[in-house]
Amino acid sequence: MVVEAAARSGALITARAALDEGREVFAVPGHPSSDQAAGTNALLRDGARPVRSASDVALDLGWAPAPAVAKTPARSSTTDPLLDALRTDAPAGLDELGLRLGWPTEQLLARLGALEVESKVRRLPGALFVRAS
Repeated sequence: MVVEAAARSGALITARAALDEGREVFAVPGHPSSDQAAGTNALLRDGARPVRSASDVALDLGWAPAPAVAKTPARSSTTDPLLDALRTDAPAGLDELGLRLGWPTEQLLARLGALEVESKVRRLPGALFVRAS
């Protein structure tokens, strides 16, 4: 797994060799304009698997997901389980939200869209969502 790598780094040499051998390579995506993320973003383009959380790795390797750890919501609890599952400081993707809530993607997208219209949720690049502050 490569967390951060510039366009020319030693970690890329090892990761590319692993990709060439058909081994699993994971990379944490970085901001497209960051020089320190150029290497990891190139690995993703070349076939590395994206990682946003530990559950991404566990699911890709076929491991059972760890039980969800209850996170304290950024604000007081609401009657909306989706809002309770979102935080203001940590973006969550559809897969992660689906695992937390046990909801199908269609239901998640419909509810996220409604909350976005109500300005309760913000959509970030990469299909990530955070609770509006």
